[in-house]
Amino acid sequence: MKYFFSLTFLFISLTAFSIQVKWTKQVKYANGFKPSIIYLENSIVLEVHQTVEEESSDLIYILGTFDPSKKTVAWAKQLKYGHGQSPSLLYLGNNKFLELHQKPNAKNLDTPNLYYTLGTFNPSKKTVAWEEPKLYGTGSQPVAAFIGNNNIIELHSVRTNMDSEFSYSDNLRYRTGTIKSQNTVKWSGLNIYGNGYNPAVVYLENKILMSINSSGNNSQFYQIGILQPYGGTIDSVNTGTLDTKSSLFSSYDGGSALAYLGNNTVFAVCSSDSYSPNISGLGPGAPQDTASNFGLYSFGTIDRKTNKVKWSNPIYYNRGYGISISNMDKDWMLEVHVYRDLKTKGLFYQIASFNDSPTLKSAFSLKSVVKQPKPLTSEELIKKINKQLGLTNSKQEF
Repeated sequence: MKYFFSLTFLFISLTAFSIQVKWTKQVKYANGFKPSIIYLENSIVLEVHQTVEEESSDLIYILGTFDPSKKTVAWAKQLKYGHGQSPSLLYLGNNKFLELHQKPNAKNLDTPNLYYTLGTFNPSKKTVAWEEPKLYGTGSQPVAAFIGNNNIIELHSVRTNMDSEFSYSDNLRYRTGTIKSQNTVKWSGLNIYGNGYNPAVVYLENKILMSINSSGNNSQFYQIGILQPYGGTIDSVNTGTLDTKSSLFSSYDGGSALAYLGNNTVFAVCSSDSYSPNISGLGPGAPQDTASNFGLYSFGTIDRKTNKVKWSNPIYYNRGYGISISNMDKDWMLEVHVYRDLKTKGLFYQIASFNDSPTLKSAFSLKSVVKQPKPLTSEELIKKINKQLGLTNSKQEF
């Protein structure tokens, strides 16, 4: 079944609850830029990145094995699989995945070509088989989400301001695709759904998606999309007006990522290029150099009756940009990013804990984080958030 993507633009201010997550220390695993990470199965992860910032960059992949007892990832040998920029991964299930990237366009240097590649992980040999990349359009910063039944949705930006590499006036576009075989995707037509750059997208459930992107005044905005069957094609898009006063994150410009935790809760990780007074955790312990952006995270709870989202205040957790995240199971999140200062640069990873041990503490206060006398389980945590927000709690567990 094919879908069109009906977007409802909802720009809601941050709410007054805050959740803290325990992060491991960042550990360098490679050199490069624009990392993307997915969890395959049985503690195996797959990472891709570009080697240099230039258009002639090689594309590299690395397999890793997650050890939950040590909270570390053992990385295998780095291997080249192509050329390009802005690689992005999407897990399709059954050890199959989709990779998207861009390459220079000889006919229009301001609008790169977009390519997709399908791949398969062999769990017994611990190897990856890549299909040949196929051209499917033009644009920049491609990302995708799996929406079930061999269907995917792809988002990217298209430059409209040729005086700037990225601009809030850039078009944000989407298309759906159906995986017809191991090496073929049948794509729909294109639609514009907004303006901005650095898009990220995640499929929630019940035909609901969420996307976030950088936009006017270096702010971050989210949008809710509703998939609907319609005549085999993408039909239309509902548009809205950007409101910089109710953005998700202020002073944001360094890439973003989304993950769905279940129970109507999303986890957003972003990178800000400057200090903002509403960011928690930027106290005496936070580095004050300006070599790398501030890494921030926030939780959002979705009211399914209105499709509105209430967000926690963003919390500082590292210095980095070009962020990608992946759920590894109900207890763990893997994050990769670029970091550089006067002495160090490269790709780093961190592990976030989401289990019912003392590593997860929550608080619901207008002014500060309040420690709980007893750690909450994941289910108790979501119930408490929904109760405070006056939402109906879902029975689904994550």
